Amino acid sequence: MSGRPEPPLPEEPTWALYDEPAPARRRTGVLLGAGLAVLLAGGAAWSLATSDPEPPTTTSRTVTEVDSDSHADVQRFTSAGTDRLVAALRGRTGSTQVLEAILFPGTAVLVVPGAGTPQRWEWDGEHLRHAGTGASFREPFDLTRVDGDLLGRLCGDPTQACTVVAGRPLAGQGDAWLTVTGGDGVRRTDLRGGAA
Repeated sequence: MSGRPEPPLPEEPTWALYDEPAPARRRTGVLLGAGLAVLLAGGAAWSLATSDPEPPTTTSRTVTEVDSDSHADVQRFTSAGTDRLVAALRGRTGSTQVLEAILFPGTAVLVVPGAGTPQRWEWDGEHLRHAGTGASFREPFDLTRVDGDLLGRLCGDPTQACTVVAGRPLAGQGDAWLTVTGGDGVRRTDLRGGAA
């Protein structure tokens, strides 16, 4: 060897059993944890928002009522059927004025003027029950002017579903008219069945 003393070896590093993480590592871990929590919460919210709270059914409320045997003798699209509806409305509200009437073969929904807020009524062929408040921009008209036999002729084939909406199109725009939706498509007529 050359006579030079060898440099001393560095001391072996010692490691503590537990090293406290550096502040940057702590922040990264907190941020990753918070990000994961936000993703999980967002996924749960999306799942709840897009899930159907009730199992799917093969019939809607309207179809069920229309096809129901419980009120098979009630036919809104006859003069006798509309007369019964008008009598029930007069008995419950003291008036035959409506803002609009939505008529199905076995049931009807009426929106009538109320004290400040229109009121919604549902008719099942036997009972007219209050169904809460409604909304309508229409002017009232007298429901006695709707001819049930005319509705039957406009709807055509009684085996097909048909819906009739009676009401004034907009405030100040003339008389009430009918919008008939059935097997032949959608048609608008006046209350006598003429083209609107």
